[in-house]
Amino acid sequence: MVKHSGPPLYPVLNVQIRGYVYPLLESYQSFIDKLATELDVDINDSFAFPHRDFKIEKYKKQSSIVESEYNLKLFERDIIISNLTSTKLPIFIRILEAALPIGVSLEIMPYDPVLEEKRMIPDKELFDLKTELNEIKKSK
Repeated sequence: MVKHSGPPLYPVLNVQIRGYVYPLLESYQSFIDKLATELDVDINDSFAFPHRDFKIEKYKKQSSIVESEYNLKLFERDIIISNLTSTKLPIFIRILEAALPIGVSLEIMPYDPVLEEKRMIPDKELFDLKTELNEIKKSK
């Protein structure tokens, strides 16, 4: 076990960014990567989640008639960081907040291993094959 001298280290953290404009989100993620490198913070992993679709309907005043309809996609990127000291974290957060683009949300939280499962896209064909295999096992 390696002992660390100096300021205490934070546990592994997850930096989560969300936004509706894909290129803007990718650019901000690149900025976070460069900032982490400058502050000597380790990036353990970074990954994208499948986008989420939202359908927004605007109604005419005092009616149920749809005036306009919007289809939005919410993109999400997560960056897993470690080796962040208690003296660097406030600086890191302040710079991220100062450079945060309009329309992008930022959340920093402790890393949760359940996050790995959330990022996997379910394979319908694989799910159907597993269901079929279970039915065959039950029939025997």
